[in-house]
Amino acid sequence: MKKSDGWMSMWDGGQEVWLEGSMFAYFFLLEAERNGFPMDSAWKASIQQNLKQFLGETSRPVADRVMGTFLLSYLNPSTAFAYSKLIAPKDCDGFNRFLLAMTLVKCGHAAEGMQTLNELLAGDFLKDDKVGAGFDSLLRRQGIALWLLGEILPEHEQNKQLMQAILMARNAQGHWGTTQDNAWAALGLARYCARQKNGAFQAKVLTDSTEKTMEVIYEKKNAQTGSGCGSRDAPQCDSRNSICRGK
Repeated sequence: MKKSDGWMSMWDGGQEVWLEGSMFAYFFLLEAERNGFPMDSAWKASIQQNLKQFLGETSRPVADRVMGTFLLSYLNPSTAFAYSKLIAPKDCDGFNRFLLAMTLVKCGHAAEGMQTLNELLAGDFLKDDKVGAGFDSLLRRQGIALWLLGEILPEHEQNKQLMQAILMARNAQGHWGTTQDNAWAALGLARYCARQKNGAFQAKVLTDSTEKTMEVIYEKKNAQTGSGCGSRDAPQCDSRNSICRGK
């Protein structure tokens, strides 16, 4: 829940800062604003101040500082760029190097960021990652990577590989288990489907009577094959399934 200082707490009325929950909420709130859902200006100012104060504590774990720097790039690119230079790439695993490179791109330093991205995308940049505890997971990293990569390099082969990896991670019920993993998976797959040239879809979210399951139904607007859903390279849409189903 939102605290008076702009951080999030785990429980309603709680006073202790929940860092992971705050970063999770900030990511979706800032992306939502970028897509047409404006935030309260006072809260945005508080978030910026919180992130700057947090990033000033250089003893914090590198992964947290990388995410904080990335989030700050939405609000204050020049300051985020300065903080990014306090993080040594050698201290980062593949995902955090990827996120740091994306931060550079968002801060207007595309040439520098793309140099690192091209190096990472030449291989499996998530292969050797040591996933942390709490909100971190391989699926989180895959979903964020697909969301970001699908925006600036939508035709890159890594998009397809990330999409397939996310689909393969579903459990027997057709979803990804935790609230946050479902959110990250849906985020990445939404970008992938939206970027397909001939894949125009409408989506419906349904819940059963117990409100314990979610079904996403994609309705194809045309039957053409190509790079969109329904082609040989894309996930197959099935109204009986929980989400686009990979071959």
